Amino acid sequence: MSDSIVLKGVPPSEQIIDTVASESNGKVLLAFSCGKDSIASWIALKRRGVKVIPYYYYIHPDLEFINKSLDYYEEFFGERIYRVPAPGVYRMWRNLVFQPPERIGVVMGTRIPKFNHDDLARAVKITAQVPASTWVGLGIRAADSVNRRTSFVRTGAAVKNKLKFYPVWDWKKQRLRVELYREKVKLPPDYWIFGRTFDGLDYRFVGPLKKH
Repeated sequence: MSDSIVLKGVPPSEQIIDTVASESNGKVLLAFSCGKDSIASWIALKRRGVKVIPYYYYIHPDLEFINKSLDYYEEFFGERIYRVPAPGVYRMWRNLVFQPPERIGVVMGTRIPKFNHDDLARAVKITAQVPASTWVGLGIRAADSVNRRTSFVRTGAAVKNKLKFYPVWDWKKQRLRVELYREKVKLPPDYWIFGRTFDGLDYRFVGPLKKH
């Protein structure tokens, strides 16, 4: 049984990486969540000789377990990981999440604009001093769900007009496990605390945070 998914008209991930790297001067951004798929993406890109510029979206800027994970992956891969406020941070600020009543006027007076993922990726490119034409890699796999598989069938694994691509789009879970084991890379504590990577301030996350 193959360890990779095959979709008609969608090149294998290795070919996608090589094509994108040639159009991006051998450098790409990587949206790095500390999750298994983004770790695998970094491994796949590094193996093909691509220079990775990783950035992490934080919900809170200074959580100890997140800082330790980021420090570990910086040392493991030998690259700096840029820390960027997640789009949700701006949304929660504007919507007064966890804000006391006396702070409403201050928050509303800031008039913070809406930043999306594309805005923040452009900011990372400016900070990292790479061209605006640099592609951005995302750790998303077709095997994760029917919706994701359908998306790859419809748009492919490299979206030229958005400069986005998916370095491990065709990896099945078994290949993912083998590659992580082969590289001897650790998963973050998020998985045993939350069962997934830290991604919000609802009870799924703040409950286990309090417990642990």
